[in-house]
Formats: sequence, C-alpha cells, structure tokens
Amino acid sequence: MALIIETLLSTGPLPTPPERAVRACLDVRKINFSQAYELPDETIVTGEILEIKGGGLTDKEKEIVKEIEGKGIDFILWVSALGSVDWLYISKNSWLIFRDYAILPGMGYTLKVKLTEAKSEGKTVPIFPKRDVIEG
Repeated sequence: MALIIETLLSTGPLPTPPERAVRACLDVRKINFSQAYELPDETIVTGEILEIKGGGLTDKEKEIVKEIEGKGIDFILWVSALGSVDWLYISKNSWLIFRDYAILPGMGYTLKVKLTEAKSEGKTVPIFPKRDVIEG
C-alpha cells in the first residue's frame, strides 16, 4: 500500500535543489505527506514510477517510455514553510532514468508515482501501509 500521486514534472520553487537532488520535482499535498508523517526536510522518499504521460510523445515514443514504468525512484523532500504542498526533488541517482529518455521538466510531462517509504535520521517509515491513498 502507498500514497499514489499524479502531478506535473517541474523545476519547483527553489533556485537550487536540495543536496543529492536535481532541479526536477513533483508536488505532493502536505496533508497527505509531511504533516501526516511529521517529515523533515531532506527526508529520502522511495517509490515506484507507475506512468508517464504528456510531453507530446508520439505513439512510438510512448512505447519506449513504458520501459521506465515499474522502476524504483528516490526523492529528496523539501517541506515548504508556506502553502499547502511539499516538493519531492528527484535524487541525482534516479535522475539518469529520466534524462536518458528526455523526460525533462517544463516539457509538459505528468508522472504517476507510488510513494512507499520515507527515510530520515536512520528511521524508515512505510507510507500508508494499510491502504492505498490516491491523491488527485
């Protein structure tokens, strides 16, 4: 079970991404994430890529991009002091998957991702282990 989000791949609000991350991220509602789990900045969030849509992909390109689906992904959390969303910056290690397929922020790609774990200060916390929560 997990938190499932579907959101636009963007560069986010920070001029410089968190350490160990690139300037590509997804937003997630605070109420479903940092507030529910009391997560601090720099938490490592683990998940799985479920789907990639948009970006003007041709039918042939859509088939190629399907190779990414099911792959694991790590994010670095940035908890915004204001507003109702947190930002999940893609880790440098996970970024290679997107870069190699030219799935870049600012090009209209929407990612559907299953978030399964949050790791901070040596502790690992499962995200919604009893049922799937779908953020829409």
